[in-house]
Amino acid sequence: MIEATEKDNRERYVDWLSQKVSPAQLSELYMSYEVIDEFCIKTKVLKQSLLKTTDIDIIKMAQKTVEQNKLFRYQHKREISKICSAMRYYITYIKENISAKSENKSSMGIGLETISKTELPIPETEIKKNTANVVAAHLIEDENADNPQAIKELSFSEISDLAYTKPIYASYFGDEIQGFSSWKQLYIKVFKKLYDDYADVIPLNKSFNTVNGRMDFCTSEHYGLMVAPKEILNEKYLETNLSAIDIVRKIKSLLDICLVDEENLIIKYEKKADIHPSEELKSSKRIKNNANGEAFFNWLNNEQGMAIPTCRSYVSAVNTAEQYAIDNEFVNCRLYSDNYHEAKATADELFSNKFFMEYNDKQHNRFRAGINKLLLYISSSGNTIVTPTISINIEPFTEILIEKFSKGYRINSPLELRKFKKYWEKYHDSMIDMDDDNITKCIQQCGIIHEEKVYIPEKILDEDTRMKLFSFINDNFQSGKTVIYYEALFKEFSDDFLDHCMYNASMLKAYLTYMNDGNYYIGKNFISKDANVSTTLYDEIKNCLVQQTSPMEDSEMFSILSHIPEQKIKTVLNQYGEFISNSRGEHFHISAVTLSYDELEDIATIIQHSIDEKRFISGNELIDIIKKKYPYIIEQNTLISDKGLRDAIGFKLRSRFSFKGNIISSKGQALSMMEVFADFCKHKDSFTLDELKILKQELDTVIYFEAVYDNSLRINKNEFVTKFHASFNLAKTDEAIDRFCIGDYIAIGEIKQFGLFPDAGFNWNSFLLEHYVAKYSPNYKLVHSSYNEGVCVGAIVKKISDIDTLDELVIDVLAKNGLPLQKETALQYLCDKGYLARRSYSGIEQLLIKAKELRNQKGF
Repeated sequence: MIEATEKDNRERYVDWLSQKVSPAQLSELYMSYEVIDEFCIKTKVLKQSLLKTTDIDIIKMAQKTVEQNKLFRYQHKREISKICSAMRYYITYIKENISAKSENKSSMGIGLETISKTELPIPETEIKKNTANVVAAHLIEDENADNPQAIKELSFSEISDLAYTKPIYASYFGDEIQGFSSWKQLYIKVFKKLYDDYADVIPLNKSFNTVNGRMDFCTSEHYGLMVAPKEILNEKYLETNLSAIDIVRKIKSLLDICLVDEENLIIKYEKKADIHPSEELKSSKRIKNNANGEAFFNWLNNEQGMAIPTCRSYVSAVNTAEQYAIDNEFVNCRLYSDNYHEAKATADELFSNKFFMEYNDKQHNRFRAGINKLLLYISSSGNTIVTPTISINIEPFTEILIEKFSKGYRINSPLELRKFKKYWEKYHDSMIDMDDDNITKCIQQCGIIHEEKVYIPEKILDEDTRMKLFSFINDNFQSGKTVIYYEALFKEFSDDFLDHCMYNASMLKAYLTYMNDGNYYIGKNFISKDANVSTTLYDEIKNCLVQQTSPMEDSEMFSILSHIPEQKIKTVLNQYGEFISNSRGEHFHISAVTLSYDELEDIATIIQHSIDEKRFISGNELIDIIKKKYPYIIEQNTLISDKGLRDAIGFKLRSRFSFKGNIISSKGQALSMMEVFADFCKHKDSFTLDELKILKQELDTVIYFEAVYDNSLRINKNEFVTKFHASFNLAKTDEAIDRFCIGDYIAIGEIKQFGLFPDAGFNWNSFLLEHYVAKYSPNYKLVHSSYNEGVCVGAIVKKISDIDTLDELVIDVLAKNGLPLQKETALQYLCDKGYLARRSYSGIEQLLIKAKELRNQKGF
């Protein structure tokens, strides 16, 4: 490769860059190249300055180095994004100049010209490629000269109608793109080119557009949400279920994202030669609402006796399926056909298509059901699909329903049917000449069927409310929302519906289904603008939080996403770890947290050191260390609470450690609070209550006394020792308790004298006695609500007694005490005697009733 002088290339690049960025940005980017040179020359990635290098392969190697080298990223973590941006600008510049050189040479003819010393050099391989491009370009120009209407060059700034067109030529930075015959194939080729050069900036699991929308490029985790995914590389997929004009819009968005000027992607296209205007019209009508669709609809309604909304659903399903076959260039793509075998072949191809069947499953099998009905219709309709049907004037039926059944007509009600016949006779001065089944069928055609009743639409909502409802729906879709949930819509209009026959979200769905004129898709739980919509609750909530870029109050989110029921939003927030609670009623998306790769590595080192030392670290302890050691992490996340930052770290490091509540431990070895307290006790010969309180504060929890008592021995209020120090004479200790416990039980606090108790190695007291009864006594058991920090409560109960629970103990105590069985009196007595620590007990009212029953039975 011939090298240009560093000065010339540098100056030309700076001139080029100054037209792309502001003076301030230019200065910052220029300094980035000095940083890149210093590292890449030192590591021998570059032999000379980057701005002196014009070999695209070497430049890409330098780009990969600065973007992936851990040491470099750590040393320059503050400015890494600017450095990566600087690399992208230079790569774009190099490619544009290679393309420009190719164009200059093609304008002189196919022969190769001598390269000027001041020009940016072009590798020999590039020249060969560009020679082929020149020939192709001349052929296209010649064809345009003969027929200027046949071939057009695509303009991204003025995208025209691309219906019934196909791309015939494309070049990327002067390099011809080959191997495509459709817009979809070209889209995949262009995307791969851009992804090879700009993988780090192309959005993943998001839409390429700036507004909310379905994912265009995703991982296998979200693969099922796509309609027609195409695998680009291992487990990464591109959505290809797009019209030609949508494909061009997506490409334009990608060019903007990658900072590639539009003139560097040349696309030329032509009208498809085999499509005539009459066929275009015919095809359009067939897919939307032609005679075939109407005939199929009438057959479903009149001969199969199906309700109008069901008929519409079947016709819509067939229309969508046929369009899917056409868009995806199936061999067979006609469902509305006079030939049963042709329709069956199309159906078979659809049913054998993996992506269509996944689409069908998401639509609750509506396509298979509709197509099967169509095949039945064709097979029973003779030689032509368009068959005449006998229709009945339903206006007289509607008139009676409006006047006499304004609250709805109940189907299959003999009483309602008799009333209808009576009104008919009154209105028409004659009995209706029709059997009951046909009367019912005609009535069903008059309106909306919901919960076995027929409602006339005009009686459900008046014109003003109807217009208000559909204006709201249209405004929401125009603002970028993709779906509106029936529950949220009903809640929004609940006040408007009070004076109308609209009782719930289910009825609203039935109304929208009936009134829909094809502008919307009626889903199971929502209405959408597009039947192919793949936006989920997850998508909308994520987009809402991501756009906020900081913690958002739930109430604000509910307002923004008013088309989604609040409970559904709460469910999704709790379901996905990337939605993090900052405080009560406030959430943020993980993307709102600023944590670089190196900062996460530093945090992981802290966690691992603590795990090596004591098996775990608490979230509170981790945040405290970060505040002291890396205060800038806190500073760059000032709006994130300690709890929010802890959970964000947990999400980012979930593949390396186990995060369970406030406990962080080794991966695959999640520790519960019980296990942490147990571990604390096992590894200490002695400890105090104050030490337990410190651990409680570190873990932001309560003391798990059950684990403490299982793994240590409490010898008094403040001290604990290892269980190995326990030395009880079980028989004599139980004999001493026998002297106090005359009946089935005694309150633990009533034993205050311990002179009769045998030596246990420690002075006897209520806490040592409590522990002995709970864990060692062969004849007694401890019945209580829980262990306490400062007081012993509950009862020492003989194991031969029928009393096993605190409820049973309370009932027995209250039945025998002789006091009035009143709530306050009972609670005060239980506290005074030491059975309870506080004057509150859940379910005390029911226990008083049972105590009264026991008192009456036993005569206490």
